[in-house]
Amino acid sequence: MKIISTLFSHYVYGGLNHVFHNVSKKLGIPFVMCDDKDEYHNVLKFQNRYYILSFKNYVSGGKQISSSPDDILITRDLFSTFEPFSYFSSKKACFVVEETYSKQNMKKHAYAILSGVLKKKTAFIAQVPRVRDFLSSYGLKVFFIPPFMKAQFSMEKGKHILFVGRAVPIKHPELIVRLAKLMPEEKFVIVSTFGDEKIKTFLKESSESLPNLELIDSRIPYEQIERLYRSSKLVLLPTSADPIGYSIVESLSFGIPILTTPHAGASDFLPKNWVLDTFEADFWKNKILQVLSNEDNSRGLAKKSFMENGLEDGGDYFAQVIGEITEYLEDILEK
Repeated sequence: MKIISTLFSHYVYGGLNHVFHNVSKKLGIPFVMCDDKDEYHNVLKFQNRYYILSFKNYVSGGKQISSSPDDILITRDLFSTFEPFSYFSSKKACFVVEETYSKQNMKKHAYAILSGVLKKKTAFIAQVPRVRDFLSSYGLKVFFIPPFMKAQFSMEKGKHILFVGRAVPIKHPELIVRLAKLMPEEKFVIVSTFGDEKIKTFLKESSESLPNLELIDSRIPYEQIERLYRSSKLVLLPTSADPIGYSIVESLSFGIPILTTPHAGASDFLPKNWVLDTFEADFWKNKILQVLSNEDNSRGLAKKSFMENGLEDGGDYFAQVIGEITEYLEDILEK
């Protein structure tokens, strides 16, 4: 018997895998990952977390993990696998990480139809409150495991406004360029190493023509990204579709305020006036000026949001959810 995580060590799942690492120790059974390292915080190893991996043998990075009916499986999204639902119900227990839904999404109808079947041996994991509430509305067993991070609040004076994300249309990096033009007195830093070639070219040309815009478009160590967060005044995430929006949790973990949109799942953790339902540059400019007008207060709100939402790896809620999952599995193993 073992706990198998098919989620890799992508940084979005670092805290989640850390939870199950602790659960496995409490139960006295192995915890293994479909990755070439059994580490729960192997930051940025996999840039893409959307792998279809629910095969009877999990293979990745030269590592093969055989599966047996006694195993406890952690997987992502029942609706993007090759296996029938009976495969999941054949396991001792199964945890499914659900990341997103919308009112127009077919998942809403699928869960309504399948909720009775999915209640058998299947528990769900939600990383943001909106998905937790969605799944709970169908009477499903849901564990809320946010993207835990260590609290590492910065004491540095803010020097720039930061954007970290892919150069793709849904991330709207062009808004950062427009803001740099509107706010020449502020320095903007864009960290974007992957994405659409046309957008990457536009960002490069913009950074060359705007003295207050710096572009980092080559891969850099995560420690360097951490330093950029620590020295930020403010972080921006103008996304139109993001199941989580990990940079929100990253920013809060450093005690740095962040402005985003309601399309990012982790915007649920933010003060309402930091969530902007528009991509109008002038509106963003005014909100930036408002947040920066009292930088100490804004940083205080960021720290408060991080702590009150239970996002701290090793904090009280982290310990609570480990206890809840351990108790849930102990009941299953006794049957």
